Amino acid sequence: MKSPPISPTVEEETQTAPPPQPATDGVPIARETGPQARPARLHRRADEGNENHPRLPRSPATRKLRALWISAFHLGVAHERSDAALAAWIGRRTGLDAAAAPPETLAPAAQALEAWLARAAGVDWRPYLSLGRNGHVRETRRPRARVLEAQWRLLHREELVRIGSLAALGSYAARHARLGRADTHLALSAAQADALIGHFGRRLRKAREERNPAADTPPTAREARIGRRRAAAEANARRAQALFEKEPTH
Repeated sequence: MKSPPISPTVEEETQTAPPPQPATDGVPIARETGPQARPARLHRRADEGNENHPRLPRSPATRKLRALWISAFHLGVAHERSDAALAAWIGRRTGLDAAAAPPETLAPAAQALEAWLARAAGVDWRPYLSLGRNGHVRETRRPRARVLEAQWRLLHREELVRIGSLAALGSYAARHARLGRADTHLALSAAQADALIGHFGRRLRKAREERNPAADTPPTAREARIGRRRAAAEANARRAQALFEKEPTH
């Protein structure tokens, strides 16, 4: 049976009249496409959960949380993209069991995650403003584009790109997606933006690993689980050895 995707399908960016509303619909996905899509799909089930943290239930709230979390991974503020890591973060921030909590109780976690990305990675979640035909201001929510802008600023800070302007980002995005004459990242389709988010995320992680290869990073859920099992096995071996030494010899 086909496994569910690691991230939700983002709703079409909508245009609404003022007053501004909180960005609650549609969040960026960092879904892999292109030559590296197959490995990402093969490991999708492992990304979503494990025996200690079951896969998060399906709901709009958890889809948004997962999409935000994967964006956090590609922005370099989360060290692991799995549901297990996301559930642990939600537990630390809200005290909720994300795998069992009612979806309506997860809204504060999504808001906290958005605020964290804004604070730690500089993501600007505000909608884009434009003038409609009747002269009214229209709002267009493009969360993927906002994540790309934050990544581009981080790439410039890491000296991986020479120019940190949005015009330079648009030119790069058009070349990456082979858009021809298009010169803005806002012209990317959802799939093209997802692919570019993943590409930028890999560049950021590689640069930081090369700059500081000995940096201590939090263990992944799998590494932590293996470490606990190894520690338990060593403790059992020590107890067995102590009992053996206490046995009387004949």
